[in-house]
Amino acid sequence: MFPKLRPLLEAVFDAAGDGTEHVITRYRDPRQNLRTQLIQIIKRAGLNPCPKLFQNLRTRCIWYN
Repeated sequence: MFPKLRPLLEAVFDAAGDGTEHVITRYRDPRQNLRTQLIQIIKRAGLNPCPKLFQNLRTRCIWYN
């Protein structure tokens, strides 16, 4: 886990109600295809998506303050 991500997730977890299992609930449906949506967004921005999109996003994670 990226060091700057941990406090953000912990804050959301702490704010969640008792018995909550997931801090990110919007994309829990396995039928959703996030890759297709992200590729469409990238193309609308006039850019070319890379082949291993999510892998490259994780590998090149840069945090700006």
